[in-house]
Amino acid sequence: MVKNYRFTALILTGGFLLFAILSKLYRGPLWAFSDAYIGDAGIVACLYFGLAAVCPGLKPGGKLIVIGAVALSVELFQGTGIPGSLNLPAPFVWVLGSKFDPVDFLFYFIGLLAAFFIDKRLFYGYS
Repeated sequence: MVKNYRFTALILTGGFLLFAILSKLYRGPLWAFSDAYIGDAGIVACLYFGLAAVCPGLKPGGKLIVIGAVALSVELFQGTGIPGSLNLPAPFVWVLGSKFDPVDFLFYFIGLLAAFFIDKRLFYGYS
């Protein structure tokens, strides 16, 4: 495992958070797609590495399950309509979302897989 696991995990947390924020602020071609979906992949990867920094002994599969459950819970909470009715300002609406969208699950999956494989490759030496 990497000597400075927590530090590296924090750097990756910040990098994926920046990626997620920039995807929300982007206004070029396909901006609506970026705003709706690309940030979802970045935010779950950010959460994955945040958890890695806090719980460095947790194996990649455990982190995948915990963050997957959080993402699933947030998306299902959006299905209740409560977050949308709160009219939250950014960045709070970025965290809780505003409406249920099943396509979000695909991008959560993509972000989690990316984080999982980065974690295994960089920190555990697996290919």
